Amino acid sequence: MEKSQIKNSCFAPARRGFTLLEVIISMGIFFVVVIIAIGAVLSINRAHIKASNLQAIQDNLRFTLEFITKEIRSGKSYAVISPTQISFTDSGGNFVSYCLLGEAIHRLTAIGACDASPPAPLTGDDIIVEQLKFLLIDTASEGGVDAVQPRMTIAIKARTKNPRLATSFNLETTVTQRQR
Repeated sequence: MEKSQIKNSCFAPARRGFTLLEVIISMGIFFVVVIIAIGAVLSINRAHIKASNLQAIQDNLRFTLEFITKEIRSGKSYAVISPTQISFTDSGGNFVSYCLLGEAIHRLTAIGACDASPPAPLTGDDIIVEQLKFLLIDTASEGGVDAVQPRMTIAIKARTKNPRLATSFNLETTVTQRQR
């Protein structure tokens, strides 16, 4: 027999390579691994977005609370109008009031109650403030001079507006008036 006839005969050595079944199985395993990896990446991305959104909401609430406490600390003539509204005179002699209107905390500079035309809220649009409480403590005075520095406790209960984040926050701080 000639060499060309041996190559084409059934006695020829086996060719090296993959069968169709092996290729299909390996591609199936590869696709399963890729799908699992993509799912993990998407899950990590969603967790990162949720964490950054929650951080932004916490920062907004902390900034609002710090803004209020800074102004209360240097103010005088405190009056708690209701558990959700405080009025006082700031260090420049201007009337200031903080209150909860709807789902946001507002700062007013006109004398009177929180009315229908408040300025822009201090809290962001992605936050729903459920409760704002002011508690004034130790305001005893003798002869027109405060015997004890007034203390104000402020509590804020808020939650995220986005139901997918579904997180609530409770912040509380106590502020003492600075002695002058």
